[in-house]
Amino acid sequence: MYRLTLQAAVVAMVFASTAVAQTPGPAPDSATLAALARLTPGAAVRLSAGMPKRVQGTLRSWTWSDSTVLIAAAPGTTVTSVAVGAIDTLWVRGRATGTGAVVGAVTVGLLGAAAGAASCGLANSVNSLSGQSQQSCAGPVAGGGLLGVGVGLGLGALVGSAFPKWRRVAP
Repeated sequence: MYRLTLQAAVVAMVFASTAVAQTPGPAPDSATLAALARLTPGAAVRLSAGMPKRVQGTLRSWTWSDSTVLIAAAPGTTVTSVAVGAIDTLWVRGRATGTGAVVGAVTVGLLGAAAGAASCGLANSVNSLSGQSQQSCAGPVAGGGLLGVGVGLGLGALVGSAFPKWRRVAP
């Protein structure tokens, strides 16, 4: 009985591995094609296509028919033609708005919480000198932190939008 079960398991694994091996995989440049489909002419791009140097410039156009990308390094300069299948990596230049928002929210949020704790500590010191009871600092710390997160989020996004950032989109 054990031998029959083992043989059935081996046969099932062989058929399963054969079926998996015969299923077609995605096209090798499907990620690049999907990334190019999302781009519009005029986008700042950088790509590596097996060349010693990267090509960087403005996307002029790209076509599905002959699978080529046309890139101009600057207005009025020569246009470089690159085959889509030859592209190893593709970057698009954007802005560091998200990164700036996160950094600003964390930094100013922590400063706001510290300011809330300091103001609560000062109020409690004054209260103890006048013989009044001390209050809990949870509210001022949380309020200062939330206010700091909101302000820092906006300021960080504003500052981050001033800085260009390359984002890898393929592969």
